[in-house]
Formats: sequence, C-alpha cells, structure tokens
Amino acid sequence: MNVKQLEIVTQIAKSGSLSRASMVLGLAQSIVSRQLSHLEQEWGERLFERTGRGMVLSDFGQLVFPQIEAFLHGAHQLEDAVKAASGVPTGSVKIGVVPSLADIVVPSVIADMKIAAPGIKLSFVEGLSVHLDDLLAAGRIDMAVVNRYGVVEPSSEDFLGEVTTYLVCSPKHKFAKRRSLAFEELDNLPLVIPSATSGLKKLLDQLGRTMGVRVNVHMEAESLSVMKRVATSGEAMTLLPYSAVIDEVKSGQLAVVKITEPEIPRKLMLASTQHHGMSRAARVVMSRIRYISPSFVQRACQCEGTSIDQPIEGTSA
Repeated sequence: MNVKQLEIVTQIAKSGSLSRASMVLGLAQSIVSRQLSHLEQEWGERLFERTGRGMVLSDFGQLVFPQIEAFLHGAHQLEDAVKAASGVPTGSVKIGVVPSLADIVVPSVIADMKIAAPGIKLSFVEGLSVHLDDLLAAGRIDMAVVNRYGVVEPSSEDFLGEVTTYLVCSPKHKFAKRRSLAFEELDNLPLVIPSATSGLKKLLDQLGRTMGVRVNVHMEAESLSVMKRVATSGEAMTLLPYSAVIDEVKSGQLAVVKITEPEIPRKLMLASTQHHGMSRAARVVMSRIRYISPSFVQRACQCEGTSIDQPIEGTSA
C-alpha cells in the first residue's frame, strides 16, 4: 500500500469511473487500473463494483473509505509541515496595490515570487489607499503598497520610494504644452480627485490654505479609470503619477505637466495588517517586495525630469 494507490481509490470514488479518474490524476488509465488491482489483491477484497452508473464503492470499500480519507488528510498535513520545517514557504498571501502602480507592481511581484518562493499563492486587490487601509484594518488583506503624502510620521510602514505628482489634462488644454507649473497656478482649476478622506485631498487643502490657493474639487472619484476619462474629456483635470497615464500620454489622449513650487511627492509605503499576526508566507512576500522595490519605483519614474530624490530604504532581503 502507498499514498498514490490511496489517492487513486479516492479519485475513482469521487469521479465514478477509471477514465475520469485517470484524467484528473494525469495518469494513463492502464496505470490507474493496475494500481487499483494491486491494492485489491493486497487487501484480499474488491473496493469497487461496476454498475450501470459506473464504479461505486463495494461494501468493503464503503467500510474502509473514511479511514483512507483520514489517512490521506494526515499525509498531506505532514507534507505541509515538512515543507515548512525545511524552509520551503507555502500558503496564501493577499496583497493590495494602488491602481496607479498596479501595472508595474503586480507583474514584478509575481515574477519574483515564482523564483523566490513558488509555493506561495498570491492574490491581489486593487484600490485607492483609503480603501486599502480599511481592508488592512479588517484583516482582509495581509499587506498593501499605498500612497502617503506630506510628512510621514514614523510608523510600522516601510518606505519603498517616491514618485512625482503631475497635473493630468486634455492635450487641448492651454497647460498641455508646459513642462511644469507652480502649485499656485492650480487656483480654482476644476479637479477630479479621490474623496475628502484621501491623503491627497487633505494635503491639497493644507497647501491651499497656506498659499491662498482655491482648490476646486469639480468631482470626487474612487476609480482611476474614471479620473482618467474625465481628464480626457476636458471637463476637469486630475493629479496622478506618470506611471498611471503613460499609455494615454503616448497615444496622445492625455498630457502631463509637472507640479512645482512646491512639488507634491507621493511616498510609496508598504503597510501590513495589524488585525492578525503575519504568517511566514506573508513575511517572505514582504521581504521580497522590499528587495525588488527599487526596480519598480524606478519604472514608475519614467517621465523626463522625474527623479527619486530620497534613497531607497528596505532593500535587503
């Protein structure tokens, strides 16, 4: 008797036929039949009976099948424990990413984890920072790459890098040919930005009060695609990193202008849930994100004139 033979018995019982069981197991039907025959000879009893409905467990098969399932469950648990003890991380990890970086971060993390820890299953959630913060607080995701603005107080979050914020507008707008404009020139311009609870809105209000600039929120939007569509229409403009609109700029649908005096940098932070303890798999993923962050931050700074003004931290594995 071996584990493979018991897995064959289980699959035949579930599928009701040798052919379907062989397809699921990825084995030739002759091999499945032979392994079943060997086990039945060893035990001296038939495990299945052939009927018009296919193969069903015999009386003997029904008697021993619960023990077979329990044995396999224990064997699989033992296999997972051995892998964990031997340094091979396994498990599922849920990662949140802001939409403006999803096209860069998600492929980078997937490619890295395929090499570094292929046993870890990744799932991604895309959302604005304020929404990802809610998911972290509820423990629905393990970690998230989020935007922070202004002075970031020391916290449990890891600094990954910094990208510049641009005014995004229709190519027909008078600012479209400019390379940069001062923050005060945003006075009363119609903007579409995230809700009032977002870090960007709070920073804009603070700068507006300090500099006497009227921040005109023409529309609030909780979707990156909506913000880009409104900017394309010319009804309003928005504020985004270049990486969020690179395709639209290249195709001539949108234009970007760097905001200066002052600039509005977006600090990219790696936040983790405090709702529950981090699994070993989640700790491995966090370590790898820190390690590869310089590459995806650099890719997010592809626009001419964009630079990473602060050193990248947390780059050790």
